[in-house]
Amino acid sequence: MENADRKRLPIGEIEALYPEQFILIDEPEVDEGNRLVSGIVVFTHSDKSEVYRRAAELKLKNIALRCTMKRPNAKYVPWFTVSTQETTSSRSKPC
Repeated sequence: MENADRKRLPIGEIEALYPEQFILIDEPEVDEGNRLVSGIVVFTHSDKSEVYRRAAELKLKNIALRCTMKRPNAKYVPWFTVSTQETTSSRSKPC
């Protein structure tokens, strides 16, 4: 699903709006602990490969990918950021 609104949302609201989805987030904001705080939802889909394909097409400079799929006994919420301007990225275990 494309998001034409381009409105910055807090991560809690993003997760509530897009359950059971892989989420492509532009301009992610992270806190001092490098946890995702907010961003602009660009695209969502239940198929991870579709989100990766769309991310490659858009060629955004700084993105985060969030997975809201329900996993039994999960103790973390998978996400990672990618920046073409920086040499560092953070990543937790894949979804």
